Amino acid sequence: MGTGKEHWTKELERLKATLNNPYDFTIRQDSSAFISKIYLQVERNESNQLKHPTDVLIDKETDSLIICDYENRRVVRWSRSSGITKLEIVINNIKCVRLAMGEQRCIRVSVVEGHEVRRYQLGYKNGTLVAGGNGNVDGLNELIWPKYLFVDREQNVYVSDTNNHRVMK
Repeated sequence: MGTGKEHWTKELERLKATLNNPYDFTIRQDSSAFISKIYLQVERNESNQLKHPTDVLIDKETDSLIICDYENRRVVRWSRSSGITKLEIVINNIKCVRLAMGEQRCIRVSVVEGHEVRRYQLGYKNGTLVAGGNGNVDGLNELIWPKYLFVDREQNVYVSDTNNHRVMK
C-alpha cells in the first residue's frame, strides 16, 4: 500500500469504482491529499452501501472517510483499514447535505429538514443546534437551505445560506 497522495489516489479510485463512477469527484492537495468536494449519484439500498452521498471528510486521526449519506438519512464512517465494505453509522436519522470538522474534532452538519446546522462530538449520537432550526424563514437568525460549511481556527462556523443568498457566521 502506498503512502500520502499515491495511497489516497488508489483508495479514491477504488471508491469511485465501487460507487459506479460518480460524476463529480474532486481532489484538492495542500500538505496532504484530501477530497474537497464530492457529489455522488448512486442508488443503493443495502445497509453497507450509500444512496446519494453528498459530502465527505477525511478523518486523519482515525484514517477514515466520514460521508453524508443523504437518501439513507445518516452520516457514516468508512475505515480505510477495514476495507471499503464496512460502514459505521456515526449519526442516524439525519438528512445531511454537507459536513465540516474543526480542530476539536466536532462534526458540523448542514441539515435540509429543519433548515439548520448541528454540531456532533464524534462518538456521541445527540447533536447541538448551531444555527437556524426554526423552519424555512428568512430572518437574520434563520437559514433557508443551509449548504456549504467552513470552520475556522477559532471554531467559528460559516454557512452558505443558499436561498437567502448570503453567508452567515
